[in-house]
Amino acid sequence: MIVRHPGRVLAASFRGGCNKQFGAPEFRSKFGPVARDLPLLFVWGKRETVPTSSHFVSWGPMNTMFRELREQGGTVGRVIDPLSEHGCDDSRLVVVPFFDAVLSARLGGGKLPGALVDMESLQERELGEANLRDSKLAWLPNAGLAKLWREFSEGIVQLNWSVVPALDGGMRTLRIQRDGVLWKELGVKAGARIATSRDAPPEGLRALWIIDESKEAHVYSLTFLDVAGNESPASEVVKVSQF
Repeated sequence: MIVRHPGRVLAASFRGGCNKQFGAPEFRSKFGPVARDLPLLFVWGKRETVPTSSHFVSWGPMNTMFRELREQGGTVGRVIDPLSEHGCDDSRLVVVPFFDAVLSARLGGGKLPGALVDMESLQERELGEANLRDSKLAWLPNAGLAKLWREFSEGIVQLNWSVVPALDGGMRTLRIQRDGVLWKELGVKAGARIATSRDAPPEGLRALWIIDESKEAHVYSLTFLDVAGNESPASEVVKVSQF
């Protein structure tokens, strides 16, 4: 579509099935000039990176196309899902925000700010002239997506919550259960003031998220204790799977 109808594609995301086209120098020579300025995203599951896998066939051709595009200053990113196999099950967690960023900027009449990330260290790099054609750096639409890409690539599990306490209750502690066992307890330290002069929760209850660096599949739930030590019913269970 990009080659046959230039100007009719706004952005594109590719999986490993493009290896035949990108493995042909003749096709790459046609594709590069047309696609260079399009926001593009290459997505793999981790099996594509394993030389003994039958899906490794896409690794060389697609990396070659990626390098050639970046060396021409192409706006192309590359993502490897650390938790999914060939199916790239979690790729939607990056692909959907990618398209959202691109289309939101276009509909708003603005220009994508862009961001460059080092594919080895996963750190953001300066968006300067010296880096615009560096094939070791991946391009992404903005800094927010670069942060999301880093979390996605590292397989980070971030749990978020919100609490609307009853005025007559008083919340003292948040308890996070993992696989049915108490994992983390966040709350007001013994002897600390519960009330403050500011319009803010007490120290210890202000965090609304936590990161689990475990790479395994787990089930999570949340409860809280009131000032009298009574524990609430458990929240809805959230399951995070490893593919």
